[in-house]
Amino acid sequence: MRPMKTPDSKPTLAVHALILRYDRGQLEGLFIDPAEETASGLWTLPSAVLQGGEGPLQTLEGVFGSEITKCAIQFAEFGSFWSANEDEHDGCISLGFLGLIKPDCVPQLSHQTGDSAWHSLSCRPGLKSNCGEIVDAGLEHLRQRINVDTYPLALLPTKFRTKQARQLYSQILGQSIAPRPFKAWLRRRQAVTRTGPGRFKRNHALKHDWWLD
Repeated sequence: MRPMKTPDSKPTLAVHALILRYDRGQLEGLFIDPAEETASGLWTLPSAVLQGGEGPLQTLEGVFGSEITKCAIQFAEFGSFWSANEDEHDGCISLGFLGLIKPDCVPQLSHQTGDSAWHSLSCRPGLKSNCGEIVDAGLEHLRQRINVDTYPLALLPTKFRTKQARQLYSQILGQSIAPRPFKAWLRRRQAVTRTGPGRFKRNHALKHDWWLD
């Protein structure tokens, strides 16, 4: 993305959503297949332009509709991004939103120019430059949230095993995690509550970690 050069320009304001799920051991993102008339062949993210007087969450409701409630999409804003048009006039400011859903949800999108498809983030399709930057920033935000709250656990079923949580965090961090230290971390931070033999549910807050003082 290039920096804004014309102080009197009137950029478009839009939202781009990085929708993630954790399915069969893979962290996946929802991407939009370019329309047939698009020459670049580069994929994009679900997006929409904000209309007058509309907030970003209202715009997301226009894209996902009742799917937000049906799939219990957990949205979190993580940054803004500038992209210039080809003629370098006007341009677009995009607000990046993460959207985490359960693995058994298949959101239906409206007002998108192509078909949607899930891709593993370890083997993502070719993306438009601004979308690639938004994906990288969204994943970094997700990594940072691990030590802030339990937001990443929203990707798991309501009841899950600690092994599932460990494998999920391993994919988010891009490194292996040993089982015993991870279980100790979950207990120390009070990240989960036991619901039955070998099953846990997510607590929304983390206990302060005195090791970080």
